Amino acid sequence: MKQLLIATLLLASPVIGEPLDGPVGKDRDLMAALIIAEAGGEPRKHNGKWDYTSLEAVYEVIWMRAVQRKQSYWRVMTAEFQFQPLNKPMTPSGLIAKHRGHSHYKWVHGELLKWPPLTCHTGPVSTKRADHFHDISIKAPYWAKSKRAVQINRLKFYRLGY
Repeated sequence: MKQLLIATLLLASPVIGEPLDGPVGKDRDLMAALIIAEAGGEPRKHNGKWDYTSLEAVYEVIWMRAVQRKQSYWRVMTAEFQFQPLNKPMTPSGLIAKHRGHSHYKWVHGELLKWPPLTCHTGPVSTKRADHFHDISIKAPYWAKSKRAVQINRLKFYRLGY
């Protein structure tokens, strides 16, 4: 039943050309590590349950970029100057090795990345299919100026559309 519901939501999705599958193989390993590197400190327990909204929102950004640019997950994640944790000298294999032992890596790798993200499943706050984000502890990037953002914990999410 759950698979039928997800398939129905995917078919009714507003973005044309969306990948119908979550990442697999090396893409999945790298994406899990990148999500942990970007938002691994974000999950908090509320009433005994983990809130993974920030991790889900970072996944949505990577997914949206793959859709918009018609590129593989790997190419999106390893594009120069797109994700700070993968800036030189860090390599994809180094990032995976560094974050594979994180307490939330197993959940991200085994559960979150099973399916493409759906806005209705990204927690209590919708990012409206964000394709950019930044940490609020740093100066806002040039592309964030005068743009509306959705803030989830210490991350601000934007829909720029390019």
